[in-house]
Order: sequence, then structure tokens, then C-alpha cells
Amino acid sequence: MPIDRPSSGIDLFDRAGIDNPYPLYRQLRDTGPAVWLEKNGLWCIPRYKEVKVVLGDHRRFTTSHGVAMDPAVNKATSGPGQANSLTSDPPFHDQMRRITGAPLLPRAVHVLTEA
Repeated sequence: MPIDRPSSGIDLFDRAGIDNPYPLYRQLRDTGPAVWLEKNGLWCIPRYKEVKVVLGDHRRFTTSHGVAMDPAVNKATSGPGQANSLTSDPPFHDQMRRITGAPLLPRAVHVLTEA
């Protein structure tokens, strides 16, 4: 039996989507909490509540296998020796954030722009 899942033909990466994504974001939020993007072959989580759940649950929603839509990019940027703060899960992710987080805070960046 096929699974009934909200889906959409929206392509967030076409020119119109890049130029003005906000109407598309609204349409996706109205479609459901998780929407299958047919043109891109991936799930979109368009609502704040569900995004917060996904970002807080690294066991079910891992980034350690990559976050790109290109398998070659995922292979090059994830796995042993390749992981970074974007393509890692705790505890490695937390270690990376502790090291790189402070220099990227607004007050640290502001000091650099004053020079």
C-alpha cells in the first residue's frame, strides 16, 4: 500500500524560487509539516515547530552522511577525517562548535568590520 505523503512540484532552486522564495515557503507550510519535493527528490520541513524537532534529534535526523543533494559532495565532506560542523553529529559537532563558534558571533565579527 503506498504511503500518503504531502508532496509538491515546487522547485526552490529554479530562478523564480531563488528570486522570490517567500510565496513558495508559504505554500509549503500550508501543504504540511513535511513535504516531499518531487523535482528535487528530498523532504522539506517548512514549519518552525518541526524544524526545531529535527534539529534537536541527531539520532533520527543525522547529518553525518552529508547534507548536500549531490552524492559526490557528501562523500567529500563527510565521514572520517572529512567531517565539519555542518556534516557531523554530537559529540564531534559540539566540539567543533566550541572551537569555531565564538569567532563567528556578531560581536566578534563586528570588531572585524570596524577596522
